[in-house]
Order: sequence, then C-alpha cells, then structure tokens
Amino acid sequence: MSDAPRLSHTLARLSDAALLKATGRDGAQWLALLDEAGAKAWPHREIAAWLAREHRLPAWWAQAVTVGFEQSRGLREAHQKARGFAASISRTLDLPLDALYDRLTTTLAQDPGLRDLGLTVSRATPGKGLRLHTAAGETVAVRLSERPDQRCQITIDHQQLPSAEAVPLARSRWQTLLDGLKAEYRRLG
Repeated sequence: MSDAPRLSHTLARLSDAALLKATGRDGAQWLALLDEAGAKAWPHREIAAWLAREHRLPAWWAQAVTVGFEQSRGLREAHQKARGFAASISRTLDLPLDALYDRLTTTLAQDPGLRDLGLTVSRATPGKGLRLHTAAGETVAVRLSERPDQRCQITIDHQQLPSAEAVPLARSRWQTLLDGLKAEYRRLG
C-alpha cells in the first residue's frame, strides 16, 4: 500500500473506473505523472492549465485532478478553495419554487440562529436564489431550481470561511435552516 492517499478519494468520491473512463488515467497514474512533472512546486492555476494543454483534459476534469493532486500531496486541505474554505449543502424539498423562495427569505430575516452571522443581501432573484454576505466578509450563495416533479432543489454554498474547523459549523447551521423549512412546510401544507 502506498503512503500517499489515492487521488480518486479526493475527487468527489469518484472511483478509479470513472476517472479512467473520463480522463484515460486512474488516480495513481495522475499522481505519478504530476509528481514526475514537478507539479508540487507549481501554483494551482499552472497545474490545471498544464493538464488542459498537455493532456487535453476538459476544464472540469483539469480542476478536479488538480485539487485531488494538491490534497493528496498536502498542498490543500479538504474544503479549501482559493479564498478560504467552503461548506456546501444541497437538498431536494417537496415545496413549490415560489413557496420555497418566500419561506427562505422570511426565515433568513427572522431566524435567531442566523442573526449572529450579520447577513446582508447583495442580490436577490425571486425564484432563482440569493447572494448574501456575512459581517465577517464571507459569501453565501443560495441557488434554487425547480425539478420536473414539482419539487425544488436548493443548494447553499458558504464560502470564504476562515478555517477547516468552520466548515462543520456552517454546514450544520444551513442543515438546520433546511430542516426547519421542510418541517414548516409540512406543518402548513
């Protein structure tokens, strides 16, 4: 067994089979190739550009392989982005889109569990989502989309968190919000 984590474990839980099918190489092969090229000394952008240019990887795969390489080599922590850390949560709820948007905006304004964030709305697009900022300078993007079965998908991305330790707290906070929306709709519906 290798002393380095396998690349496929850091690519959104993609299997080596999926990675091989999409890119022509499995995780171990990408790690070896990038190690041989000296990519550990390169910045993120340069690694991704090299993968796209020299190995013809589409942009998404170049980014995924780059992040996986950086995480496996200790150059990037889990949930780490270019500007801080990020927590994401996504749910499908049995709510009509308009009802979800209305309940979400009301809850964001009134929920005592969110007050300490000092949220301000920088952009609101009814039926599509919100962009929020916290008093600490973090960004929260809320995206809504209606599914064909009349249910709605909601995705919350809380970005620019100060540390990896802040990720579980942010995720829990948004999980509580979504659980509350779901419970309230059931009670009212």
